[in-house]
Amino acid sequence: MKEAYQQKMEAQLKEWAAKIGELMAKAEKAKADLRAGLETAWDDLKSAFNNAVARFKVKTSSKSPARRSKQRKRISSSRRKTTSGKSKKRSMNSMRGSMN
Repeated sequence: MKEAYQQKMEAQLKEWAAKIGELMAKAEKAKADLRAGLETAWDDLKSAFNNAVARFKVKTSSKSPARRSKQRKRISSSRRKTTSGKSKKRSMNSMRGSMN
């Protein structure tokens, strides 16, 4: 009876070892698939970032300094129009102070 029990336990251990082997193989495959997916996502992200940097450089380099200056004046004048009362006076005084 003791031998039958030992054989049953050995069979159970072999079955569990086989199951563990299967699970390990599935985990390795999933890890490889995940790694490939991460590398693809990372490459896509780097490409999108590089494209954004390139577009930014093109936009900033295509504007002449005079054109950028006009754009700044337009922005600052629109800001002055939106301020009112004391805040308008303060912003005008601070602009005068920065000009001196």
